[in-house]
Order: sequence, then structure tokens, then C-alpha cells
Amino acid sequence: MTKFCGDAVGVRKGKGGDTGKSRQKALQKFIETGRHPEIERAQQMARTDRIPPLPDHDPNRDFVFLDLSLGGKALGRLVIELFCDIMPVGANHLRNRCLPGSRFGLAGTAIHKLHPHYAMWLGKSAGASEGMRM
Repeated sequence: MTKFCGDAVGVRKGKGGDTGKSRQKALQKFIETGRHPEIERAQQMARTDRIPPLPDHDPNRDFVFLDLSLGGKALGRLVIELFCDIMPVGANHLRNRCLPGSRFGLAGTAIHKLHPHYAMWLGKSAGASEGMRM
């Protein structure tokens, strides 16, 4: 089975990428109206792209705890419910990374974005720079 990247499919359908001409049109519209088409498109995507709800809380599920600090000052504890019954591989992976002494642990990792009651985005852990043997 052949897989196609989005750019290749777009070219075959006659929908090329961003060109100098399209950027010129967008800039002209911005000068005329004060609103850039790309900003409007991004705002529309943000309105329609809703985050799906999490499964119901179950006190019988496992939890992991991350103690957060900034510059040596404690900020608090982040409690993460692991959905072992729904995503067992992902839950076990996170549990293993939270264990003390884990080679690819989360200690010292920067948090880039945090959505309360939903998700967090982390930076590269200290052990990840060495690579992982398969």
C-alpha cells in the first residue's frame, strides 16, 4: 500500500503550497483590511478544533506524581491519572519514566505547555540526548 504525504497529494490535486503570488495577495488584503488571511484561518481552526473530553475519573486507576520546581523553589505536585484500562502501553511508559533512577526519567525536564485537566508538553529529558538502543 502506498502512502502519500500531504504536499504530494496537494500537488496532484492542483493545490500547490504557499507561493510568492499568494503571499503578495495575503499582504495586500492585510494592508486593505487590517486582517491577515492566515491569522483568520488560524483563529477559525482554533474555534473548530476542540479538545476531546477525558474519560471519567476512576479512583481505582494508578496515578503518578511529579513534584514541580522552578529555580529550586517548589511549585507543587502534579497528579496524573494513568488510563491503564484504555491505553496500557502509554500508561506503562509514563509510569516507567516517572520512577526514581529511570535512565530516561522526567527529572530536570522543562515543561513547555500545560493544559489543566488535559495534557502537558515536555522538553527533551537529560537521558534522551544519548539515544536509545533497540
